[in-house]
Amino acid sequence: MNFKTYTLLFLFICLHLIGFTQETPNSIEDFPDLIVDENTYIEVCFWADHTFVSDLGFYLKAPGCQNTWPGLSGVVELLPCISDWNSDTGFNSTGIPFSALGCGDPSQIGYVNSGNNIEEFCFSTHSSLDGSIMVSGNSEYTACVADLPTPLSGTYASVGSWDKIYGYNALTSGWSVQIYDSEQSDVGALTRVTITFFEESDCGENFIFYDLHNIYSNIADNETNPNNASCYFVTLSNESYYNSYVPDVQICKVEAYNTNYNEIVWEDPITESIDYYNIYRTDEFGEYDSQYTLIDSVGYDAENYYIDSMSYPDIESYYYKISTKDICGYNSNKSDFHKTFFLQSILMPDDIWKLSWDLYEGAQYSEIEILRGTSPDEMEVVETVSATETSYIITNASEELYWYYRLRAVLPYSCNPTKNQDYVRSNIVEVENLNVNVSEVGNQEGLIIFPNPTARYFELKSKDKVGKVLIYDNKGRLVLRFADVEKNVYDISSLSSGEYVVEVESSGINKYRKLIVY
Repeated sequence: MNFKTYTLLFLFICLHLIGFTQETPNSIEDFPDLIVDENTYIEVCFWADHTFVSDLGFYLKAPGCQNTWPGLSGVVELLPCISDWNSDTGFNSTGIPFSALGCGDPSQIGYVNSGNNIEEFCFSTHSSLDGSIMVSGNSEYTACVADLPTPLSGTYASVGSWDKIYGYNALTSGWSVQIYDSEQSDVGALTRVTITFFEESDCGENFIFYDLHNIYSNIADNETNPNNASCYFVTLSNESYYNSYVPDVQICKVEAYNTNYNEIVWEDPITESIDYYNIYRTDEFGEYDSQYTLIDSVGYDAENYYIDSMSYPDIESYYYKISTKDICGYNSNKSDFHKTFFLQSILMPDDIWKLSWDLYEGAQYSEIEILRGTSPDEMEVVETVSATETSYIITNASEELYWYYRLRAVLPYSCNPTKNQDYVRSNIVEVENLNVNVSEVGNQEGLIIFPNPTARYFELKSKDKVGKVLIYDNKGRLVLRFADVEKNVYDISSLSSGEYVVEVESSGINKYRKLIVY
């Protein structure tokens, strides 16, 4: 299929035609700039129903140059009107010799071809996308409309130089074409116009295509002034694309790092084209790219992991995605999402503890290991459950007052081969063994909550210094979190009526009290 036949994505024209947009796999805002230069393939094509087509002149205009006269920067003289040449001097108004047209007889200056219509009449820098260069103003490649059969068709070199638009960005809106009509009584309408830009770099292929079609717009008769001649703007087609040579990068895993923050680990391809990685996060169901917020960027030369210091893995699950930006400025597709484990400990009736969790998403695993230890650094597997299981009742605690629990899922691949890390882990929760005689392992008395019941606040009275305070609802969900509160007065006005469990960290011991809110 010829590039001039591709279809429309964005449409905007200066003759009051309204455009539309259609979402593409990569947003056009993510495309790297295509700055037009001698390496850029350019093609402009016209279709029209018009009588005596040889009295028409064709021009490509860069953004902001719609009223600029031919011969100046921003305007390419694709094929000026044949009557623009002076029979005495042999040059047109901008100094291009008549010989540039490829017409065999100078007496053809001003000659009117009695044929009608234009059907895919194109001007290009090359014979095809990967073809030979067609030198501007070279009569071997330019069109002499006085000699051509009608309807006018085919691909020709421009009469004027393409360097008039070098330095302009092909992605900037406002590219247009202008058609001059140099004779009276010859009438017609433009039915389609396309503009194509293509350039290959070390990073990929940038193909920018503009298309204005399904129109029938009258061409102003006997107008050769840029302020009055017919002008048409177009915007990007849905066949515009950027084919990056940089592979899309996927997240390997996300897990609670040293229990405090989430650590994101990703694949680390060997390439010289990646500039940096973009890290995205959301705490909502994260299927759609629009939900994610960019939280940071990491240089390609850095390690292939990132510590999210603004995450709270002991409070909720998070969704993460990653993308790359190459050295040419292109943002790749976002990766598939990974959702973190979120583990909670819930105090049930009769002082029984239950572990409950949100499943990890984004990686395949067949089972979940439940780890337990007397410290976060010394934990071992005490149970293995199905990969679909979301809770576990603690029934095998031994004679220790506090236990730490964590989940671990073994992955079918290693995220860090040098450390043999083929697993993903949850946050760590601490569980108090309420069946142990507390007098033997430490006094938990001396902690008073008042008023209780309460509606707006409560105070803590403790003989020891109070650290963080966590409040859970009757389903074991963490609903409030406090740390280093002045005078130990806690605002709970946001809570609904009901029963809650207050966990108080005091002198290295976690104590629990029931709180009633009315």
